[in-house]
Amino acid sequence: MLAWKEYKILPSLTIAQAILESYYGFSWLSVNGNNYFGIKADNGWTGNYVSMPTREFDRNGIDFVLTEKFRKYSSLHESIVDHSKFLQKPRYANIIGVTDYMTASKNIQQDGYATDPNYTKLLQAKITQHNLTQYDVQAGAIASSK
Repeated sequence: MLAWKEYKILPSLTIAQAILESYYGFSWLSVNGNNYFGIKADNGWTGNYVSMPTREFDRNGIDFVLTEKFRKYSSLHESIVDHSKFLQKPRYANIIGVTDYMTASKNIQQDGYATDPNYTKLLQAKITQHNLTQYDVQAGAIASSK
């Protein structure tokens, strides 16, 4: 709900990304780094980090593995807040305030959040599988269909 109220990031998108990126909280990165969104530690990151192999895709959809630095957080809450702040970058402007999960998930893929060519479909599947739009309603992002 914080993601919507303070940052206008759709809760269903945030939760679906956490599920997908952290394998329901059981990934090595989420367990050892409290990083539930797979956010890398770029040159501008001044906090702690962990290094680990990651699967990426090139422009042709061919996958490869390389070792990258990922942000390390002290808590799940810190990870969620940083994710919301991370999405305030100009490159993600087209997801801010978007109330349709189909559009938000398509836009975040187009903006380059993940290299997996199936990222949009994977996010949308998690949202429908777990009825995550209920949290969009609770946050006031969308009206109830009842």
